[in-house]
Formats: sequence, structure tokens, C-alpha cells
Amino acid sequence: MRRKTCFLSIIVLFVLLALPLIVQAEASSTMWIQTYGGDGWDSVEAVIQTSDGGYALAGRTKSFGSGGYEFWLIKTDSLGNVEWNKTYGAGSALSIVQTSDGGYTIAGSMLVKTDSEGNMQWKRNYGEGSAWAMALTRDGGYIIACSSLVKIDSEDNIQWNQPYEHKYGAARCVIQTSDGGYALAGTGRVIIDNDLAGYYAWLIKTDPEGNIPENTRLSLGFLALGIALLVLKIAFQKRENRKQNSPT
Repeated sequence: MRRKTCFLSIIVLFVLLALPLIVQAEASSTMWIQTYGGDGWDSVEAVIQTSDGGYALAGRTKSFGSGGYEFWLIKTDSLGNVEWNKTYGAGSALSIVQTSDGGYTIAGSMLVKTDSEGNMQWKRNYGEGSAWAMALTRDGGYIIACSSLVKIDSEDNIQWNQPYEHKYGAARCVIQTSDGGYALAGTGRVIIDNDLAGYYAWLIKTDPEGNIPENTRLSLGFLALGIALLVLKIAFQKRENRKQNSPT
């Protein structure tokens, strides 16, 4: 009986000692840190998980390409090990989607479409400013928010380009809504005497052609009025602060 108890104690002790090693080995496959780039200035602005369980990262690099900031795409496996990285000319990538053919579309200072190995299929400019936001649409195309709202089909053709009539800041995100329209949101800045005085958030809903309905235009009018009142309030507070801080 004593031998049996001793044997069971040894087994229990072995399990208790081995368990942390088993947990650590499993955790190492699900938790990890990787770094990317070279000797230059490199940054990533967007990441997605790809259909093969890996990741695709979009940003800009000075370590690869011509030496200036280059449009940059990195593809990794599920553990973050680099499978390939590509550059596509001067610029910065800010958003990325994986397309139905396994390739990638990257938006930023331009729009780039690649195959599944990162080989460029086409690139183009689509409007003024950089695109912080892009989404796939249900017809296989793209919706891009830059200085305007741009709809592009799957063959790289611009279908329409609509100013979203928001003069207070660029869109930072965009989605297609259940009715086929689009919603875009962003951050605006309040400027007083050439100084940044504050920020505010905004949201715009459009129809499927990117038009802003009349009731939305009315809402934008009230928004403009609200911002004007905010500017007056901040200006009044600044004036009162100057009075209090001035020598008597």
C-alpha cells in the first residue's frame, strides 16, 4: 500500500511540474511579439487577418525601396513570421482589405491592388488627400473616404466621386450599410486665432450613390451652428483668461 501511495505521489508531482511547461508551449503559439523593418523609419497603419490565418500589414517604409517613404505591404504567417514584403512607390498606406481572389487592396496616398503574393496588378490616384478609410462593397468594389467619398468597381473604374460636404475634418472610417448606402465618421478640429482649440466627432449617412439627403443637410446645418456656438464659447473663455492673467 505504501509503494502504491508513493507511486501515485510521484505521478502527481510529475504532472504538476510538467503542466506549466505544457501551458507555456501552447501559449507560445498564440501569444508572441514580432518587429518589422530595417535601418530606416518604418511604420504600420493597418492590419488584417488573412484567409490562411496569417496577417497582412500596410504602412510606409524607408528601409526598403528607393530610400524615401514607400507604400509598404507585409505578409506574415500565423506566428508573425514574414513571408514577403513589398513596396509600390512613394507614399503611405493607411488601410487594407483582402479581396475575394486572395489578393489585397491598399489605400492611402494612392490605391494599389495586388495578387495573393503581393505582386502589383494596378495602382491609381482617386482624389485629393489620403484615404484613411476603405471598405469592400457587396458588389465586389470598394468605397474610399478621402477628401470625398469615392466608389470604385472591382476593375479599378471610378463609378462616382461625391464630396461629403463636411468641411470640418477628414473621415477616419467608412462602412456600407444594410440599405446599400454608406456611413462615414471622423474627427473635426476647432481652430481659433490659428490655434487648435478642440476636437469633436461627426457621423454622416449617405444613400447608395453617395448623396446626402436633404434631412442630413439640415442636420449638417445644425452641426455648423453648434460648432459656431462652441467657437464663440471658447473664444469668450480665452478672452476672460487673458483678462485674469493680465497685470492690473
